[in-house]
Amino acid sequence: MARKKFEELDLCDPFLFAAALEDEAICRLILETILGRPITKVRVHAEHTILYSSDFRSVRLDIYASDEVQVEYNIEMQNEDEHNLAKRSCYYQGEMDITSLKPGEGFSEHQREKSGERFRKTYLFTEVHRKQYRYMRGRVRE
Repeated sequence: MARKKFEELDLCDPFLFAAALEDEAICRLILETILGRPITKVRVHAEHTILYSSDFRSVRLDIYASDEVQVEYNIEMQNEDEHNLAKRSCYYQGEMDITSLKPGEGFSEHQREKSGERFRKTYLFTEVHRKQYRYMRGRVRE
């Protein structure tokens, strides 16, 4: 497979996707476009890895961002339909949730403190179907 010149790349290319969305202004604009609401400020980490032990599978998030009210976003690029979108998203969400529950904190305390303020959204873009998928509470919405 021949390498494309930079001028030939589009947002579906992993390099350009990460480079573009690593810019906080561009990431915020894309999130605002997807969500249809304003976001004041985001912090962005490209290729954010969640690794607990070499004994377990790690997760590498294409773009991980959080806003001022602690809403966390995982933005992924998927160019090929591997028929595992829902399972992959569920696994990523679980790994992200582990970091939000602190040792000794009860589930009800966590829910009360975080409800309405902290939630996660995963957006996966696919070139194959040209659709945007949103995963919320285990349900797939197109």
